[in-house]
Amino acid sequence: MSFISLQVAAGAVVAGRLLTGHYASNSDLRAHSQIIVGFALISIAMVLGPLVFFSPHLLRAKRRGQLEHGALASRHDRLFERHWLRADAGDPLGDPSISSLADLGTSYGPIDRMRPLPIGRRSLIGLLVVCLAPALPAVLTRVPLPEMLARAAKALLM
Repeated sequence: MSFISLQVAAGAVVAGRLLTGHYASNSDLRAHSQIIVGFALISIAMVLGPLVFFSPHLLRAKRRGQLEHGALASRHDRLFERHWLRADAGDPLGDPSISSLADLGTSYGPIDRMRPLPIGRRSLIGLLVVCLAPALPAVLTRVPLPEMLARAAKALLM
């Protein structure tokens, strides 16, 4: 999210170029689509590119965590079975080893949710919005906002 302010500034420059080119040549928006797509690709590469270098380390850490956690869970399950299921030890609900079994399952969640890129859905959506924002002024010059909103509402209702 901290890179978005830089993308907004670069997007303003791209939007100015699109509008200047549009008014100078009175061309169709499709003529500027290469600029829009190029800006989007460069923006995404600038933000996600450096994060790719962390991917092998994150994947290795996830795999190591799964293996180590799996070994711990297996050991815990064997001890739990030996203590409660093979022996006549009494009521299992009163022993804290059952709560540790639940804690063990809960602690595995963060390991399992690790992603190759440290970026969330919300950040990715914000990045995509910023990448597409330079095209908005050019689109608004071709299609009036009320008509665009009416078309969007019609498309959603059908």
